[in-house]
Parts: sequence; structure tokens; C-alpha cells
Amino acid sequence: VSMKKLMMILCVLGFMSCASQDEDKIQESQEFVVEGTTLVKYNPQSTEPLRVVLPESITTINKGVFQGLNVLTIDGASVVNIQDDAFKDCHNLTTIRFPRVKYIGEHAFMNCTALKFYFTQVVPIIEWETFKGTSQDKFLVLPRSLWADALNIEDAGFELKENNLPALESSVHSPSVIEEGLIVD
Repeated sequence: VSMKKLMMILCVLGFMSCASQDEDKIQESQEFVVEGTTLVKYNPQSTEPLRVVLPESITTINKGVFQGLNVLTIDGASVVNIQDDAFKDCHNLTTIRFPRVKYIGEHAFMNCTALKFYFTQVVPIIEWETFKGTSQDKFLVLPRSLWADALNIEDAGFELKENNLPALESSVHSPSVIEEGLIVD
């Protein structure tokens, strides 16, 4: 009989342990659904305008993840790739901070009519119509040492502003290959 009780206790403890692991996993994914290091879905926790700070484990934002959502600002310290349509039609988006982004896909910020500030420490490769339909008065804030490399972003209608942060790269990232919209070194 004591062996049976021991087995029941082990089963109960094992079940409780599994349940708490599942709860942690669910809590972790309530807002951000991540596969590997790619954000594949964002579940807003409010209908109010959002100030989103991405977990440092995220390096890629998948196609259309934030499309049409009520986002005010977005911070992605570790993000290096932003895929097509990622923030398209985010009409309230005013400020983006991606210090390490090296690639921004087509239409990624299209129709973000309130977009005013883009803070970075590298000059990314930008695709066709990435910033089409954004504010007329928008500023790219980056280290002065990178201004000469920022012509593609100036062409997207940004006025350059200096920040006092160091450049993370001395020139436009020249990847070995751009594969399916992802930079591959």
C-alpha cells in the first residue's frame, strides 16, 4: 500500500510540475509567439495604443506581424531583420528603435502616417517602398559617422539627425547572401 501511495504522490508531483511548465510557456507566449528567434505573431494585451519592447531573444520580425495594430512605439534591441509588411498600416506608430537592424523588407512601414523618428546605430538595407506613405517630416537618428552610408534612407524621405551613440558598423552591411529576405553572413 505504501508503494501505491508513493506512486500517487509522484504522479501528482509530476503532473503539477508539468502544469506549471505549461503555464510558464503560455504566459511567455500570451503576447509574443516566437519560433526560434523569429517573432511570428503578436497578441496585443490591450486595445489602447501600445509601447512595445521586444524580448532580446527576437532577431527577426516575420511578415505582417504588427500590420494594422495600434502601436505607438517599438523597441527591438536585438532585431536584425524586419520582413515585408511587418508594420504596414500602423497609423499611430511614431517612433521605431532598432539599433542593429540590417535588413528592412518591402512595405515594412508603409502607411505608418505618424512615423517621425527612426533610431539606429547601423545603416540597413531597405527594400522597395519600405517607408511609402509615412510622415513627410521624419528623422533618422544615427551616429554622424554613418551619414555618408545613409543615402538610401535619405531617399526614403528621412532627414538625418545625430545621436551620440557609437556606430555598430562602419558602413552598410554587405551580406554574403540575402536569402528569402533574411541576411545570411
